[in-house]
Amino acid sequence: MTAVIAIDKVTAWVQKNICEPVQLKEPPNNDKANDENYEYRRVTPACYSLFLPGEEKTAPQFIPQTPSVCVKVLAGEDNLTTNESTLTFELSFCAWDPGVYGRDILVPDKNDPFTFREWRGKESDKFLKIDGQGWRDVWNWIDTGLQSIRNTTEMNGVALDLETPVTYGPYADQDGIVDIFPYWLAWISFKAKMPIRKNINRIEELL
Repeated sequence: MTAVIAIDKVTAWVQKNICEPVQLKEPPNNDKANDENYEYRRVTPACYSLFLPGEEKTAPQFIPQTPSVCVKVLAGEDNLTTNESTLTFELSFCAWDPGVYGRDILVPDKNDPFTFREWRGKESDKFLKIDGQGWRDVWNWIDTGLQSIRNTTEMNGVALDLETPVTYGPYADQDGIVDIFPYWLAWISFKAKMPIRKNINRIEELL
């Protein structure tokens, strides 16, 4: 198995097992991201491999299409004694959430107090509480990703390295956790193993 095939297989697995189970807020393609009148949609996050598409008109280049996860390979290592390759993967998560919109609030139904529905109406349409709690979206998503990884030993035939830990955390720089409100970033890292296929004919020519 080549590195390219491994990346494609892991990306497909992440799309199915980490992206498809969740729905997250989608930001607008204009300057109304923090406008209480913005009628956001909940969408299935996008999944990319290695690089993210730029959105010159909507956000700086380092902010991906949101919500999204990018499957990256940070390093590779070949053990020629055991004929095994090890790839270090990093999943980069990005979510968007400026705060609580009116429709995020659940109110009891007038006819059934045990049933709850979205708060709707003129007051709801104008309600937005910017509370700095949007980080919960990306971390709940991280928990979904960790649970999926813990429940498997391989990703579409790419074997996880069970002897090394799965690590995760927020993105940080020298000043601490990266803050680009209302975008929230976090990552999961793990290692995977695959066999090395040698060119036997070429080796025999050299003997």
